[in-house]
Amino acid sequence: MTTNQRIKSTVTSDLVTAFERICLEQFECILDGKNHKYNRLFDKLMIVSDELKLRDEMQALLPFLNHKNRQVRYQAAMATLLVAPASAKEALDKLSKSHEFPQAADASIALDKLADGSFVPS
Repeated sequence: MTTNQRIKSTVTSDLVTAFERICLEQFECILDGKNHKYNRLFDKLMIVSDELKLRDEMQALLPFLNHKNRQVRYQAAMATLLVAPASAKEALDKLSKSHEFPQAADASIALDKLADGSFVPS
């Protein structure tokens, strides 16, 4: 069974759990300076996010906007900008003011790019 077939047969709740797990692994990679592994995890996160988007289930990530882990909050906010822009932007704003780096900087940059139109969620 290919990755594509596996992901298509995965229930939404398991995709949401995978999203959280991948973000938590990314957080550890950031702390440990494991950029190569982080990049592989990012690719996996995009596969999960794309599948949720295809199913019109991105709103299932909204509870993660209040997650205790800043990487999960950041990725959830970025993923939900289309389905809940106000909530996602609020989460990014809180994160940008939190001084929890590097996610605070990433959130600040994302907000700036949203404001000037150089980033449009898709």
